[in-house]
Amino acid sequence: HDPEHQSRLARSLTDRGARVVATSSPEAALTLMSHWSPGLVLVNEALPGQSGLELARRIREDHPGAHVVLMTSAASEQLRASASMAGALGLLVKPFHLDALVELLRSIDLSV
Repeated sequence: HDPEHQSRLARSLTDRGARVVATSSPEAALTLMSHWSPGLVLVNEALPGQSGLELARRIREDHPGAHVVLMTSAASEQLRASASMAGALGLLVKPFHLDALVELLRSIDLSV
């Protein structure tokens, strides 16, 4: 969990017109999503108390319309396969530039 990266990413997405809501824990994210259905969820692989893969899996099960992208500091083929099996539509290696996220979203017909 990197609050500074989260803050920069939220600012960049907000500047592009996206409505951004950030949480600091998997539990807070799931609680928030029980009241609001986002179109896109960016999930950090390393989370306090739960893996990002498990959170991605829960989000896809509970909110099948949400697009999930996993963020990680080190990607491997095994992690890419696990992310895909968990329902993530893509994997971004941190630190990444906003353009990488925009390009990934375009590849799945979403825009920011």
